[in-house]
Amino acid sequence: MATDEGKQVEYAAYIGLDWGDEEHAVCLQAAGCNEIERHTLKQKPEDLHDWLVKLQQRFGGQKVAVAIEQSKGAVIYALLVYDFMHVFRINPKSLARYREASLRAGLRMIQAMRNTCWHGYGCTGTR
Repeated sequence: MATDEGKQVEYAAYIGLDWGDEEHAVCLQAAGCNEIERHTLKQKPEDLHDWLVKLQQRFGGQKVAVAIEQSKGAVIYALLVYDFMHVFRINPKSLARYREASLRAGLRMIQAMRNTCWHGYGCTGTR
């Protein structure tokens, strides 16, 4: 949960997006669900668009939080086109330190990203 202009925002899903030159790794956890879905997307604008349209349909346009270890670039700009997406840009150094500590403690990657972002540690909300 985060704030949107001073109001609490309930997210339908939490996504960790690890962008890459050829493909993007995606971890998705729907709210209230323990299962983490993992898949990859090709580094093609149409693939990203198709995936975002499917997410919007799946979650009925409800807000979805996505954490990405990038401050700017084509992927972030593409995500910002969709009003239902709340983009949280994570400081790479902060995430690296937190990931190292969390993984030593046995947390999974998505949990490390989610905890990093949603507790405000090194995270900048774009929306």
